[in-house]
Amino acid sequence: MSELATSMRPAMVQLDRISKRYGGMQALHETDLAVAEGEFVTLLGPSGSGKTTLLNLIAGTVAPSSGRVVIAGRDVTHVLVEKRGLGMVFQNYALMPHMTIFENIAFPLRVRRVAEGEIRRRVAEVLALVQLPDVAARKPRQLSGGQQQRVSLARCIVYNPATILMDEPLGALDKKLREYMQLEIRRLHAQLGITMLYVTHDQEEALTMSDRIVLLNHGRIEQSGTPDELYFRPRTVFAADFLGDSSMLDAVVEAPGQPTRLTDARGRPLLAAASELAPGTPVKAMIRPENVHLLRGSDAGTGLDTVLDGVMEDSIVLGSVVRHHIRLPEGGTMLANEFNARGRADAGHGERVRFGWRAEDLLVLVAPPSQGPLIP
Repeated sequence: MSELATSMRPAMVQLDRISKRYGGMQALHETDLAVAEGEFVTLLGPSGSGKTTLLNLIAGTVAPSSGRVVIAGRDVTHVLVEKRGLGMVFQNYALMPHMTIFENIAFPLRVRRVAEGEIRRRVAEVLALVQLPDVAARKPRQLSGGQQQRVSLARCIVYNPATILMDEPLGALDKKLREYMQLEIRRLHAQLGITMLYVTHDQEEALTMSDRIVLLNHGRIEQSGTPDELYFRPRTVFAADFLGDSSMLDAVVEAPGQPTRLTDARGRPLLAAASELAPGTPVKAMIRPENVHLLRGSDAGTGLDTVLDGVMEDSIVLGSVVRHHIRLPEGGTMLANEFNARGRADAGHGERVRFGWRAEDLLVLVAPPSQGPLIP
């Protein structure tokens, strides 16, 4: 779902100049954010970036230092947590161990004084929805971690909240189970159309699950956009470095345009994506490993706009992908990915290789030069 598509929907969550300060520490600077009805937004960033603070301000578990929180058109800035109409799912599941799964899920309905017959109908409905129709009589300890997390989701869904907040809900699961639950949550989101805000520091999780990623850094929104926009068109060095793997060359703009002409630290010409930066501007030239093409034999690199030489340092098999580490003459490392296949010929350690890329895949990011010519 594109930002244009979501912007055409009414906002379910609206933050206006919201901020949070703890004594002398500014946990979140003044921030504006709108989340559309039915949108899946992931708050992504390293520890201390402000993502959990932002979620807690929406939930009402933390009071803002300034600004407003509006949910479904209602100003809830000073409204109690339980009166905001939100569902919340956490990493620790928060299931009551002495209760059956049925009673755990039924609990929020009983608090709302829903009729018993309606409770039984709704609990059975959500257990079927999370694909656990036969566990109602069990206790939480009798279920796996993934099953407990699905029960936690069912308990949240059962009272039909308009928005669900999730804070690192899959952090305690192993990799395979975490990947399965990512798809389960996406399935539920698509099926129910509930607005979801999801906090994680896991970049792969954010790319897999989100309609939109809001990347935070030092208490500010660094960049907001679809997973493709943040991955393929990061606007800052931090966004490029945090989300996915990349290689970055120090360079200087020779001539702006489409393509932009750059010169790297060794004076080599590089062609890059369109930029209007003035000649002489120091920049970072960033490229993703999957856009770096390794040339073999008589391959002249037809279709590539820049071709460079290096020395093969290492090749690591990552299942279906092989990651090559190519040492440049100035001592930095360029990363290149290619699909793994039976009978694939690898360059040996220390062997000279050629590689290149298309101009549109080399992005120009404004940043002062680093101490070295390349950040691997």
